[in-house]
Amino acid sequence: MSKNTNRASITILYDNSRHTNCSTSAWGFSCLVEYDSVRVLFDTGSDGETLFANTECLEVDLTTLDAVVLSHFHWDHCGGIYSVLHRCHSKPSVYLLDDFSTHFVEDIERLGSAVHVINRTTRISRGILATGPVQSVNPYGIKEQGLILEAGNSRVLVTGCAHPGILNMVDSANDSLGEHSVSCVIGGFHLMNEDRNSVKRTILMMRERGVRSILPTHCTGAEAIRQFRDIFGEGYIQGGVGRKISLDELVY
Repeated sequence: MSKNTNRASITILYDNSRHTNCSTSAWGFSCLVEYDSVRVLFDTGSDGETLFANTECLEVDLTTLDAVVLSHFHWDHCGGIYSVLHRCHSKPSVYLLDDFSTHFVEDIERLGSAVHVINRTTRISRGILATGPVQSVNPYGIKEQGLILEAGNSRVLVTGCAHPGILNMVDSANDSLGEHSVSCVIGGFHLMNEDRNSVKRTILMMRERGVRSILPTHCTGAEAIRQFRDIFGEGYIQGGVGRKISLDELVY
């Protein structure tokens, strides 16, 4: 296991499964990344009421954030943004892609946050990068960005849904990282409609790319999650609302 010398953790705040009994599950995804003193919210779930019910249950404070990174323009990942910005005193910068609607961007700016449109890999802060847009193999498919966390000599990729394909997301992150490569992936992998053989091939190809620990959740699908658990063994980490992980737990 590669030791991370920074205080870094990820807490899942919104998901369609629960890790703690007091939390509420709902379709969507959001997680809080804390890296030393920097606090970045990745996605916001589909509604602020559920998001903040979970933060109250988990005793997580979202009134101070440095940034909000939105993976893609689907409501189950950005619907809670207005509640976040209304309650957040620090007016975090918001990082999103160029296919978000003009009205959406204008609403965020009216709430006092600066909007940064990402078109390439962009450093959010020391240790945290946005991948920039990853395009689907299908030219008419959905663009999406992930979050890369630098942990010692290893890298963690966080994805919202991985609509462009989880292998494509991993490859794009690896291309931007140079000598380092992604050794852990967490988030939604959008494998819920894939047959079991296709899922197995994807999992084995992720391992061939050097991924050693995995936290599949949200739209990954129950069958795919079962296969990840069986194939990754000790490298598998269960998700759900309330799951908090230090990077040391994730990186092998």
